[in-house]
Amino acid sequence: IIVDANHDTVEGFQYTPQTGTTVEPIMVMWGLSMSPNGYHLETGTSFSTDRENNGALIIIRMPDNSLFINDGGHLAQMGDKDCDALLAYLRELTGTTSTNTKMVINCWFLSHAHDDHFMGFSRFMNKNHEHFDLKNIAYNIDIERDDPTRDIHDTTRMIAQHFPNVRYYKPHTGETLRIAGIDIDVMYT
Repeated sequence: IIVDANHDTVEGFQYTPQTGTTVEPIMVMWGLSMSPNGYHLETGTSFSTDRENNGALIIIRMPDNSLFINDGGHLAQMGDKDCDALLAYLRELTGTTSTNTKMVINCWFLSHAHDDHFMGFSRFMNKNHEHFDLKNIAYNIDIERDDPTRDIHDTTRMIAQHFPNVRYYKPHTGETLRIAGIDIDVMYT
């Protein structure tokens, strides 16, 4: 059982496009390899079955050119060069070439609290928050539980510091989130 102390409703969480522009939606998985050959750092052999297979960062460019971020990869996968490369890629993806123009992240969805699924993007946002306007965080985890040792609490405190107006929502089975004109059906939480 996950306790949901949030009293907001799905209607209050919806994100409506901010511009009249429309672009082709695209979904990409950002490459988060932990070694040059894609294998575990300690293995180094191309025939090994010990693949390093952790960390997911899925980016969806929505029709209004905002971004939907799913999870965010492992902390070990987001060094300074990796953060710079991801920032450059997101600018290319959105066509936002001016550093004075903020890119909009309409939602950052956290699927679960394993650090290989959120710590990388958490570090990225801490380093590059001034380039973004983060609107919403949807989560399938217990972020309300009072446990100061969990990394997810450090992440939510960091987000609150950089984005004090961000909205949080825990989706429930059977709901539909409408984000930038796209419906996301919640099959199971």
